[in-house]
Amino acid sequence: MTMVNSYEIVKAAVDFANPPRIPIEDLSIPNKSDIVGVGFEPAIWEWNSLSDGIQECVDLFGCVRRRHDQGIGEVYKAPLETWDDFSSLKMPDIFNLKASTLLQLKSLPKDKFVFGDLGQCFSKIFEIRGFENTLIDCALYSDQIKKLTRWLATFAYERVNMYTEIGNIHAISMFDDWGTQSSMLLSPERWRQLFLEEYRKLFEHIHNNNMYVYFHCCGMVEPIVSDLIEIGVDIINFDQPRLHGIGHLGQKYAGKVTFCCPVDIQATLPTGNKEVVKSEAIELVRHLHHHGGFIAKIYRDWSANTGTFDIAEYSKSIFKTIGHEDIQGLLNVDMID
Repeated sequence: MTMVNSYEIVKAAVDFANPPRIPIEDLSIPNKSDIVGVGFEPAIWEWNSLSDGIQECVDLFGCVRRRHDQGIGEVYKAPLETWDDFSSLKMPDIFNLKASTLLQLKSLPKDKFVFGDLGQCFSKIFEIRGFENTLIDCALYSDQIKKLTRWLATFAYERVNMYTEIGNIHAISMFDDWGTQSSMLLSPERWRQLFLEEYRKLFEHIHNNNMYVYFHCCGMVEPIVSDLIEIGVDIINFDQPRLHGIGHLGQKYAGKVTFCCPVDIQATLPTGNKEVVKSEAIELVRHLHHHGGFIAKIYRDWSANTGTFDIAEYSKSIFKTIGHEDIQGLLNVDMID
């Protein structure tokens, strides 16, 4: 069957069904991306101006956030300062989120592969409880952490059901960071004790609703990659593939999960070096593409810092060149200008 649109090409990549080219995730330019997303929480946050250029908002979970720019800011005040406050936590109202999602979906180009976003899923505990408190709680108060995780799961299920009702959503995305640059925030054993089964049940619910699971996780989380694959992650997004070792990822996991990766956002893109960027783009496809199983992500946040050219757009041009027609032709590096 000839694949004529973005949805079919991405699906073939995730299913290891020999897509005719490498699919592209470039969420900042929907018309030029094979993947688009809806349901992002920041779209409905209402920011109020304070003094000295500071803005403040309260997110869906009651976290007070502050920012100096146009980003998502940082949590200034956590809603669960003590466990005595647990009963006062308010489940987010999905009505506004659904209305915003419908408008976003209506505005997007057709025939794309669509993510329905959960934002932070279970790692949201770090914002609701506070970072230091959460680390202490994970070590000493596992029952409370499990209770909060179950509360978060309740809303996650509600959002999955919302996307199912809306329709035309092909994967559920979540952005849960569990790693630092050198290790996990929790030991792998503790992470499994506290979170693995809730993830397993959520992923099963997503699959039962005929959607894929897209899981972003920053940091050195290689010890739990096998766990994530075993419990149902279909697409795993690493923005720092060099941190894990691109060859290692390919040798151990290629063909078992679809990788969605940019050229490394800390070790490679910031150099602004075209030859280094080209070499790594080729390396990513060579090691991670296995009859599919690789999506090229375009990460644009470094573009303003490179000065001489748009390094993100250049990385995209390389992925597109080696991703069309005969993908194995990437072995001939000279084909790339």
